[in-house]
Amino acid sequence: MKKLIIAIILLMASVAFAADQTVTFEWDANSETDLAGYTLYEGDSAGGPWVKINETYITETTYAITYSDPLEIDKWWTLTASDTRGNESDKCAAVTTSIDTISPAVPGSLHIIIGGSVQLTVNGPVTVVSQ
Repeated sequence: MKKLIIAIILLMASVAFAADQTVTFEWDANSETDLAGYTLYEGDSAGGPWVKINETYITETTYAITYSDPLEIDKWWTLTASDTRGNESDKCAAVTTSIDTISPAVPGSLHIIIGGSVQLTVNGPVTVVSQ
């Protein structure tokens, strides 16, 4: 007699695949002739507190940040302009970037049909032995 052993192990695991995500910011240029550049800030809420992102002034009207962990993108952002005397403008209206961190629902019961005669409903680890 032949023994047929079918082992089914269902593992529920959460696997995060780190994929680089780039956030690009664009804004309208200031018209002041003594403009030194811009400073970008990030925070965890629309009201801050704010953390300065760039060490030197941004001199273009775009800026990109690449994150290796997509969860780091879930932030609020604001921007200021500074002149050559070091005067800094008020912060512009904050904008947000966010990602969907809610997993989809668990699939329904898994069914296995062996040779058209045995049907199993699997709700956890199962071992089926048939001769």
